[in-house]
Amino acid sequence: MLKTRSLVLISCAAVAVTAATAHAQQVGANARSQVFIFLDCNVQFCDFDHVRREIQWVNWVRDRQDADVHVLVTAEPTGGGGWDLTLDYIGRGALEGQDKSLHHVSRPDDTDAEVREGLTRTLAVGLVEFVESTSLVPRLRITYEEPQVPTVLSQQDDPWDLWVFRIGADGWVIGESQQRSYVLKGSLGADRVSEAFKFNFGVSARYGREEFDFEDGSRLVNISEEYGADLLLAWSLGNHWALGAQGSMNRSTFSNLDLGGAGGPAF
Repeated sequence: MLKTRSLVLISCAAVAVTAATAHAQQVGANARSQVFIFLDCNVQFCDFDHVRREIQWVNWVRDRQDADVHVLVTAEPTGGGGWDLTLDYIGRGALEGQDKSLHHVSRPDDTDAEVREGLTRTLAVGLVEFVESTSLVPRLRITYEEPQVPTVLSQQDDPWDLWVFRIGADGWVIGESQQRSYVLKGSLGADRVSEAFKFNFGVSARYGREEFDFEDGSRLVNISEEYGADLLLAWSLGNHWALGAQGSMNRSTFSNLDLGGAGGPAF
């Protein structure tokens, strides 16, 4: 009877070890199917919550040390008024050495939301390489959007003759019992871009006033003024190059600058 009970206990232990081993193997397999990504992005178009909603097939981590891939995003303005976003993918741990870079270049007339979507789409494309050897691949699908054929407007269809005018205004007022402040800002701009010529002009102004009342009845008033103007002229030299000149002038009481200016060629 004792021998039989021992055999039963040994069998149960073997089954438990086998189950635990199978469970550990399953956990290991699941772990290998996950890729941990750290997004290092401080540009204005990065929205971490949006990225997590759109790209759900990787694990996003907030600590770089926990990541299999470190994605660094930087941004530079382009000469045409858009943004050149660079995405550097840096492999870590088992993926060390698996590095690459991708770019997303936005158009000058793209909204912040359109730039954000383009950045997210490029980010997703670059991550595919890092999950192609995992169990996620059978669940991924590639879709393609047929490009829309642009409508070319003839010259008579544009009553503004390619001119674009911009006007903006902003301001705020803050008041308390012993201090008050207000700021007024405004800007004007005019642009014209054709196949042969490009013209950009803009002016801006800012006026701010702060008042502070002290217990002895005195008052301190601080006034700041800033004015600026920018001009760009460029003539086309073909499909990819242009030659021209650019200049700017500005005045700032905050910077103790009565009048400043800069100018030079543009290529």
